[in-house]
Amino acid sequence: MRRQPDLSFAAALRILDRHEPGLVDKLDKALGFTLLTAGTVAGLASLGTPIAPLGLCALVWGWVDQKNEACSLLRGVLKPARFKSPRGRERRELLEAAHGALVVSSFLDVFRESLATRATKDLMRQEHAKAAFEAIYLAELPTPSSQSFQENLSAVSVWAGIASEKADRLLNGVVPRELLSQVISRYESRFLELAADVSEFAVWASLGEHAATRRVVEAQGEALSRLEVLLRSNDDTELDQDLRALRRSNQGILSEPVIAADAEKYGVDVTFPTVERGFIAPHYKVARYLLQSANVASERWWDDQGRHADLDLMLTAYFNSPEAIRLPLLVLGHPGAGKSLLTKVIAARLPDSDYTVIRVPLRNVEATAPIIDQVQQALDRSTHRRTSWSRMAQQSADTIRVILLDGLDELLQASHIDRRGYLQEAMEFQRGERNQEQPVAIIVTSRTLVADRVTIPDGTTVVKLTDFNRAQIRDWVTRRNTANNRAITERAIPSLNPADLTDLHELAAQPLLLLMLALYAADPESPKLGADTSTITLYERLIDNFTRREVLKSDRPSDLKSAVEKQVERLSIAALGMFNRGIQYISDVELSDDIKALHNEPNAGRQLLGRFFFVHSAEAVLHEREISYEFLHASFGEYLAALHRR
Repeated sequence: MRRQPDLSFAAALRILDRHEPGLVDKLDKALGFTLLTAGTVAGLASLGTPIAPLGLCALVWGWVDQKNEACSLLRGVLKPARFKSPRGRERRELLEAAHGALVVSSFLDVFRESLATRATKDLMRQEHAKAAFEAIYLAELPTPSSQSFQENLSAVSVWAGIASEKADRLLNGVVPRELLSQVISRYESRFLELAADVSEFAVWASLGEHAATRRVVEAQGEALSRLEVLLRSNDDTELDQDLRALRRSNQGILSEPVIAADAEKYGVDVTFPTVERGFIAPHYKVARYLLQSANVASERWWDDQGRHADLDLMLTAYFNSPEAIRLPLLVLGHPGAGKSLLTKVIAARLPDSDYTVIRVPLRNVEATAPIIDQVQQALDRSTHRRTSWSRMAQQSADTIRVILLDGLDELLQASHIDRRGYLQEAMEFQRGERNQEQPVAIIVTSRTLVADRVTIPDGTTVVKLTDFNRAQIRDWVTRRNTANNRAITERAIPSLNPADLTDLHELAAQPLLLLMLALYAADPESPKLGADTSTITLYERLIDNFTRREVLKSDRPSDLKSAVEKQVERLSIAALGMFNRGIQYISDVELSDDIKALHNEPNAGRQLLGRFFFVHSAEAVLHEREISYEFLHASFGEYLAALHRR
């Protein structure tokens, strides 16, 4: 069965006709026949109904004729005033259809102008009429890219090239060679005209730093606040009770400390700014996964991709693009890169007038459950069972629903179940919801390390969060000092010098590791770190410092030094277990087996690593909770493995 296009020109016309009733009838009259009626076009698309060659020739000829009324009608649907009122799902559909009309009208205008003086009626070859008709009216249209404006131009060029080829065969080789470049030029100029008045087009055009619309690419607001500004419509809709409960749950994160870890348990009297004031948007790299050509789990592959600093702009373009409701967005990053916090900020910032957002921490839902059940479990937790997916779907019919599936690596790494097809499941879930006219966008986060253990659908946009650069580290330290201004003034804690941490850029480049260094530096009893601190000394001090704190939290040993050495020994066993298995993580079962073999202590894995700050634990809920561990930075494991061998 032939795959139906996501959006063809015929489908775009039907959408535009809903917003401007009678548009298709006007086009029919302008062309002098009724082949553009929704029923005829839909029938041809779904059933392959043959149309008389003469009728098809007349259809194409209608656009070549010197009469330009039909083209004028199409250009009329692109007036900025048409985009002021619609919001949410309705606005998305209108924008996609308008972009389709922009693509086709640019082609048809140039086509008509190029052949206006030629006697083309006598040149038409009827046997090629159907192919020309399908290329223009039924083929899938390019949609705005969430990655770059240049990618958008390339997609339009491909579509226009095929349409030109079919039209050239129909007209027996009289289409001029320069037509394609003229179509792209016409499309680009009209796109940028729309960008001056329609925010979505401005954002799409800005991707890749398009010079004509650079004005929207300015400094990001606090905690992605510009994401909310760019995506909010003018409509202040009153939310139903269930949606208000969900909204309160999502927005609560903005007033919480930017670091979830409780600094008090580390014996340091330091506070951190709220998420709203302290969240620093990470820089990112982005690529489209095509035919398994990208090895997204390979750091070497990502080295060739460009680094970008406008995450809120990219997310705005993504949520406005048609791909958001057709394919999941995959966000990758190392442990401690800020993936989970990013999903919380997105949930808080997407405007409730246009979006309904559900965040699903995958470590807290049933690992084997279908996505719909995982979503419901997350709703139960976040709203205390105040709503259901089906009720919420009814209440949010006018909005775009967004599901944030945080921690795919928790399922892939912490359990033994096979969820390799999880992203395919997400895509099928989107397809089902779209068929019910209730579209849903999905974002999935995962650690880069395990990205090769999942099948990525062709065409998926993949984003990789990058490490902090020196400017971001300085910004983070400045915000920390500001939040602790009084304590610093009273000399309760020392002020951090940004230079002290930027000198340790390898570790300070990830938010959680930066926190670790900041907690260490805030301890007045800790030896000062600086550029002259050797790598071995640095790791020795950090691990000793945090291990000592963990020991003192749990008990008061008579011999603190021996207790610390014992814990470090077991951490070294974990690191050696990862090294010997050729992996960067270890399950609690494997770790317990290793400790039992070396020290005859059964079931020691979970109680050993679960409490350590510089160890990330991946969890999955099965019949009982399964856990695996990974050091926040691979170099911790390398140091500890070498320490054990000594």
